[in-house]
Amino acid sequence: DEATQQSIQRIAEHSFEEKDIVTETMAEVWIKQGNKEKAIDTLHKLSLLNPSKSHYFAAKIEQLKAS
Repeated sequence: DEATQQSIQRIAEHSFEEKDIVTETMAEVWIKQGNKEKAIDTLHKLSLLNPSKSHYFAAKIEQLKAS
């Protein structure tokens, strides 16, 4: 029926949304793949999510920018 089709369409559209994986491991993957910008972006998000470790993430960001 129409309601079911609309529900399926909404689920399908939602499944295509890009979701960021914001972990330190993901930042390391970006670094190993040579994508410094994605790594820096991920580390910046981690810094905002974990204010107590912001100095740690800031240092990692600076290391990436310097290399």
